[in-house]
Amino acid sequence: MTMEQASADIYITVAAATAFAWLLAFYRIPTLLTEALLSFTRHPQGILLLIVALFVFLGTFMDATPAILIFVPIVQPIAVSVGIHPIHLGVLVVMTMAFGLLTLPYGLCTLIACGIADLPVRQVLGILHLLMLAELLIIVLSVFFPNVVLLLPRLVAPQWL
Repeated sequence: MTMEQASADIYITVAAATAFAWLLAFYRIPTLLTEALLSFTRHPQGILLLIVALFVFLGTFMDATPAILIFVPIVQPIAVSVGIHPIHLGVLVVMTMAFGLLTLPYGLCTLIACGIADLPVRQVLGILHLLMLAELLIIVLSVFFPNVVLLLPRLVAPQWL
């Protein structure tokens, strides 16, 4: 793949995500989603768990870039409204989308690694599920302990917090 093709892929992805985001805004989906999430709970950890569940679902069927471009602008105001720090939300979204790169049927990293290693996917699923369980546990712990996630940003750039 040439540099021009890679750039074109990125621009097409951003254009499609922008068009889809416009459609979502036109049909007031962000407002409906906000009301639906806040009807479940207004507790920050509860909202974060719902956001993590949403991005785990999205990561199973979508690539990370379009999912982040489309859905983060929808969930970010919800998170800020209940007191979740934007850096905490960003780290959780990225970790969750990285988790999605392992989940089948779309698990791009899993499929590429199996292709490179010349192994059938079913052969690696056993150990993969253990690793995915550990990663999911880290994500859930990050939901309940935001200070662990925000420790490094506070040390490196306290003016951002």
